[in-house]
Amino acid sequence: EERPLGIQRFGRDPERMAYAAQVLESLRPDYIEVNAGCPVPKVAGKGGGAGLLKDLPRLAKILSEVKKAIAIPMTLKCRVGWNENSINVMETLKIAEAEGADMLTVHGRTRVQGYNGFADWNLIGEVAAAARIPVVGNGDVSSVQSALEKLEKYAISGVSIGRGALHNPWLFGEIADALEGKP
Repeated sequence: EERPLGIQRFGRDPERMAYAAQVLESLRPDYIEVNAGCPVPKVAGKGGGAGLLKDLPRLAKILSEVKKAIAIPMTLKCRVGWNENSINVMETLKIAEAEGADMLTVHGRTRVQGYNGFADWNLIGEVAAAARIPVVGNGDVSSVQSALEKLEKYAISGVSIGRGALHNPWLFGEIADALEGKP
């Protein structure tokens, strides 16, 4: 009932990712998202999720194959890089744009950081300012105030909320109310 509804998929094989996207499209989501952000060792360690940030040509091939396989929008979620010595989110943005991604969500941490430390919102803002597609920022959005501050300060098209909702499942509605001027 709630829209838009997206379905996210992770993997490392371009043909299997394309086939999975076709199957998922039959469920009538509004978009399919390719995950290049999952830091979990059993995903990233096998070359899926954030592991794709270590193999950008493979990521490009996955995006190309998925885009050809579906008629609905394709989005990409990524992290800023694998570790502090391999920040490659700008290259990831260029690939996403070149392969037809309709939106990019950037988690402001590296894969090595996992969920530790703080998301680099200045870098997310730089990506958004350089992008030709909408960029959504992710990381450390745990309150209405933090969401509104990030929307105001950075050139992002939206915020994505992950773990912040675990502590406050009403956060989405609270932010929507605030954006509409409601208490």
